[in-house]
Order: sequence, then C-alpha cells, then structure tokens
Amino acid sequence: MGVDLFQAFALLFAGSVALLAGLALLVVSRKALRDRRESKSARRRRHYRRALATGDPLRLRRVLGTVRDREQQVDLAFVLQDDSAPRPPVEVLDREGRRSGLTVRLQEQLRARNGPARGRAVLILAHLRLPEGVTRLEPMLDDEDPDVRLVAVAGLPLAEDPDAVPALVRALGHAGDPRAEPAMIDLLQRGSLEERISAARAGAVGGRRARPELERALADEAWPLRAQAAKALGSIGIKKAVPALEAVLDDPAWWVRANAAAGLRALGAPGHKALERALDHPDRYARDRAREALAMDRVGVGA
Repeated sequence: MGVDLFQAFALLFAGSVALLAGLALLVVSRKALRDRRESKSARRRRHYRRALATGDPLRLRRVLGTVRDREQQVDLAFVLQDDSAPRPPVEVLDREGRRSGLTVRLQEQLRARNGPARGRAVLILAHLRLPEGVTRLEPMLDDEDPDVRLVAVAGLPLAEDPDAVPALVRALGHAGDPRAEPAMIDLLQRGSLEERISAARAGAVGGRRARPELERALADEAWPLRAQAAKALGSIGIKKAVPALEAVLDDPAWWVRANAAAGLRALGAPGHKALERALDHPDRYARDRAREALAMDRVGVGA
C-alpha cells in the first residue's frame, strides 16, 4: 500500500514538474517570439526610412510593394508619421506608390469588413500626402467605425489642397470641434455651391451663430443646399428655427420637405405644434409630411 502511494506521488510530482517545464518553455518561447517580432519590426522600419530618405524610385517601388500585411502596414505608418524624417517629393511617392500597387491595395482596403484594416489604410493614405487625398479620405468621415472616422478627421489636414477646406470643415463638424464655426459660416456666405453644401452639412457645430446663415440658405435656388440647411437646423436644437423650418414644409423639393418635417419633430413641443398646424396647410405635400412626422412620433420611430 505504502509503495503504491509512493509511486503515485512520484508520478504526480513528475507530471507537475513536466507541466511546469512545459509552461516555462511556453513563456520563454513566447518571449523569444515577441523579441524576434520586435526586432524584425525595428529592422523593417529602418528599411522603410532608408528607402524614403534616398528617394531612389526603383528602391522605393520595391519597398512599397512589400507592404501588405498588418505588421508591415503598422511599421510603414509609424515611419510616415515622423515629420522630421526625410522623404521623397510627393510626385515621386505618388508615382511609385501606384507602380508598386500599394495605393490600389490601400484603396481596396478602405472597403474591408474589418474596421482596424480600414483605419490602417486611412492612416497610411493620409500620411503619404498623395494628390487626391481629400477625395480618398472624405468618404471615410461616414464610416460606421468611430475610430476610422477619427483617423479620417485627423488625416484631412495633411492634404495640402485648397479643395480640402470644405472637407476639413465637415471633418471638424464630425468631431464636434467649435473651431469649425467661423470657417463654416464664412463658407455659407461666400463659398461655391459645393462648399456651401459641405458647410451646411457640418451645421450642427455652428450652433446659434450659424442659425441665421442656415435659415438664409433655405431660400437658395439649389435644393441640395436647402435640404442640408433644413437638416442642420433640426440638429442644432434651437427652437427659434421652428418658423423657418415650418415655412419650407411646402418646398418644391421632397428632400427639403422631409428634412424640414424631421427637424421640426426633433425640436420638441414647438416643432410638434408647427407640424399640427401644417395638417391644415393648403399644400397637400406639406400636409403629407406633417402627418407622416407626427405618425412616426406616435409609434416611437427614431424618437
């Protein structure tokens, strides 16, 4: 009996030692793997820096062509964010980025299902500072992932492009940055049609100071601007905007009427009273929009 117990204990002890040895080996191997990964990453970053610093087209094309997986993209983004590091002229970087296939891969990655993958693509495209940067990044302001939107907001100022102004105003609007307010109001007053639409789209930032310009935009001949202005007036939550929105419930454009009704609904009791008044509006379309907005409230849609 004693011998059997001793043997059982010995086997248990030996098993425990083997288990501990296995765990120790696992820890050591993981640390070695991490060390190798970090060492490989450091070598790769030095490789990227040298290629960017020399500006040699062939070398640059070859290096950019190797940037494919997550680790490589992270390392390239890390290097590109260093503004003190030398880099080739934009036209060279643009040309070799296209020839290497990197630019195409990143643009395709903007449509990836994985949010972090889209974010890495936005980050690299922003810091490459390529032509058409605004065109590539602005759609990402509407990405479903808030982190991707934040990267796009931060990346737009890197585009040294006069066409970036409306996108920047919109980006600041998405970020809720009050610094966008003066620029937005100025664009509403003096911008091109596209710039005024972009400024109206960012209208929620402007608050009370933006309200007069947004209300004036409701009378513009371009219905897309009127529609965006109506949407902004509803989103900023200023009840003084009720009369202006009520006045465009019979606008010729469906989107203007729809946004005006939605805006009134969002403005609480004063907006609801305006919608109730519109039930007797002489214009059939105004009555329809008011009826639909009030019905949505009754069933609790989008409340």
